Amino acid sequence: MKFQLLGREIEISEGQKNYMLVLSYFEELADQAISEFNSDHKLIFSSGLSESRYAERFMDTYAKSDYMDSIVRKYVVKTRQYLAKYGVFDLSDETIWNNCIVNDERNVSELQDKFNEDLIYWLDLGSDGAGDDVIIPKIKNKFASGCYQQRFELI
Repeated sequence: MKFQLLGREIEISEGQKNYMLVLSYFEELADQAISEFNSDHKLIFSSGLSESRYAERFMDTYAKSDYMDSIVRKYVVKTRQYLAKYGVFDLSDETIWNNCIVNDERNVSELQDKFNEDLIYWLDLGSDGAGDDVIIPKIKNKFASGCYQQRFELI
């Protein structure tokens, strides 16, 4: 592929072109995952519920043992489907999950692992007597920091 850029002829090989297409797709996929995650948690964080109702709703949504992993698994499926367009038919969702997402130190995604650590911290705060007025701002700040969104980009 040849084109003119600022008066110079630029040539991009077929391999470079394919690499850029794949890279662009996965960047869009990461953006889609972040957007989905952001819209999901904004629904909970923007609600005008009482503090105790807010905490209950948060726990009902996020305290499931595989909440974050269920999000990651959706993108594992999309990855496999995309690779199939390039003729890669010998990768299953489980192969991608086991070889790319989990490792010897953890049997969940990095996103789920980090969230589990934070959840244990928040629950410990509650068991030490901290009320919703202390715990909820910490949860909101953690989500607002972009910590979890950045981990989507690593997937």
